Amino acid sequence: MKICGLICAYNEEDTVNDVVSKTLNYVDKVIFVNDGSTDETLRNIQSSYSGNDKLEIISWEINKGKGYALVQGFKKFLESDCDSLVTIDADGQHDPSNISYLLLPLSPGHADMVIGTRLSKEIVYPKIRIFFNVLTSIIVLLTTGGFHPDVASGFRAYTRNCVEKIVPHLKSHDFSIELEILKATQFEGMASASVPINCKEPKKANFGKLARAYLGFAWRNKGDIVKRVLFRK
Repeated sequence: MKICGLICAYNEEDTVNDVVSKTLNYVDKVIFVNDGSTDETLRNIQSSYSGNDKLEIISWEINKGKGYALVQGFKKFLESDCDSLVTIDADGQHDPSNISYLLLPLSPGHADMVIGTRLSKEIVYPKIRIFFNVLTSIIVLLTTGGFHPDVASGFRAYTRNCVEKIVPHLKSHDFSIELEILKATQFEGMASASVPINCKEPKKANFGKLARAYLGFAWRNKGDIVKRVLFRK
């Protein structure tokens, strides 16, 4: 099975080289998407991996959002001959050595998508981050009827078939893309699973942007939420 890694980055100059370097140890190919970074993110990658045929770079000058970057990476993956895809954040919070563990449920055909659940007992998460994790899990539960303990996790594994099926449904350009993917997998009848992963403390998030993205997703799917709350459908 050929594995492709997908790393989307926006202003991650301090961590991106280390993330790409470690990820290359566990996959056959890495697609790196530079989403309009204004720091040294792109130049760091270009200088460190020039001529490396295992790394493919996609880049544009203006920041277009995580959702847009992720979908473009999905499409580039489908142009490759790889069988499965692993997405990993560029900020260094995920441990690339967990990739093989994340892929295990895909191997026997038990799941089409696997989410790495950040359950590290060594990290004391801010209450606001815990609140957002609970909020997003509730939104997805009300939208799709499926419960996932960490729906906002960007460390995920997909089968090729899953990516092919969900890409046409993905329209979000912001952080709600993670939630939209779960809705798309449910719509297409794709099975999903969650596995615990090692995780470092993530950098400070823009909770204002997260709130707008997640509440925007809930509003766009208010019909499904109302039906599930009132009629349990």
